[in-house]
Amino acid sequence: MEFVDAVKKLFDTFEREPDVKLEWVDRYLKELSKRKGITPKDLEEAWAYIYLFLFYQNRSEHDDLARIPWWEYSIALQWLKENVKGWKLNIKTARKMLLTLLDFYKFLAKNGYIDSYQEIMRAVNEIAGGKRLRLLKRIPFTGEELWAIVPGRKGDKIKFRRSDYWLAILYYNNGRSWEKLIEMVNSIPSAEEKLNRINELKKKLELSGYCSPERLFFHKITDQDIEDATQWFYEKFI
Repeated sequence: MEFVDAVKKLFDTFEREPDVKLEWVDRYLKELSKRKGITPKDLEEAWAYIYLFLFYQNRSEHDDLARIPWWEYSIALQWLKENVKGWKLNIKTARKMLLTLLDFYKFLAKNGYIDSYQEIMRAVNEIAGGKRLRLLKRIPFTGEELWAIVPGRKGDKIKFRRSDYWLAILYYNNGRSWEKLIEMVNSIPSAEEKLNRINELKKKLELSGYCSPERLFFHKITDQDIEDATQWFYEKFI
């Protein structure tokens, strides 16, 4: 079976159509094959790294490669280590994978499929730019990240952000009281914005049929979660 046919066959194994289109990968591999010094083994390796990333990215909230924050590539690498049998994560494999993705993204940008590759370039430098692999121990969440999608009462889908989860934590830690949470809001500079967030959360809870924000606790709350929630609320970032 020809290499391109093998790529197409693997695309068929995805549960849904990947955000990265088969046409993009096909064109990239064909262009790569014309570069001086590129061997069939190099092509197979490039495709292997792209496929591994698609295996993760197809489960991610991001559908625009240019918008994936650089730090999520650290999550992706760790996820692959835990979910791909026999795949070893070290500085060599991480660097080769990220550099392959950077080259692929540059091709996509050149052909107008995406508008930027700055985040993946930063990922290369931050995670695999030195002698040792630098995976993130603390993810710099902004609060805008998707936390959960739940069915609404009218059959629609209600999206909760990480900031909703953080507000739920603060609600819980303040005696399960909206009133006490609002009192906290009155003591911060961004009071109006945080109050709007609280009202938005209450509306989404109503639309989803959730009687309490504690329904957003899908795992045990950690000390790190509480710290992140508090820092976001008071806008005291590290």
